[in-house]
Amino acid sequence: SVVALGIKAGVAGAYHLDVSGIENFFCAKSIILEDLKTGARQDLTGNPSYSFSASPGEARERFHIHFSGPFGMNNEGAQPGFSIYSFNHSVYINNLTGKLVNGEVTICNILGQKIVQQRITDQTTVIGINAPAGCYLVTLVTPGQTCSKKVFIRW
Repeated sequence: SVVALGIKAGVAGAYHLDVSGIENFFCAKSIILEDLKTGARQDLTGNPSYSFSASPGEARERFHIHFSGPFGMNNEGAQPGFSIYSFNHSVYINNLTGKLVNGEVTICNILGQKIVQQRITDQTTVIGINAPAGCYLVTLVTPGQTCSKKVFIRW
């Protein structure tokens, strides 16, 4: 799940974001703050403070907060090394392993028609979807595993 967080700077300067109550999200595997302006990402469960600079007139939608949930109760299988989710008309693929990734992602509509197919090598990949709003199946194949996730694209 992704939550957009906007700010409106009254004056140019340094700002500090402190998050409290993280312990109440006991089901979240991670809570990642993404700074859309700088591209920085920070896991708030380990470090709940974030400093940044802002000025009046900058875009208000500055941050996304990504919640990564549990993978199942009493699930002894391997947990996926990637998080796959959508926000508006884009699909996000994050490598959670910290290792180099070499894979291929395929996005299909609910009829099984291929919408996008591309190779990925980055830790974070954002794929814009130029298709109608609706449900899509994202499949990531790497040498070590295959991950599939249903996402909803909004316009």
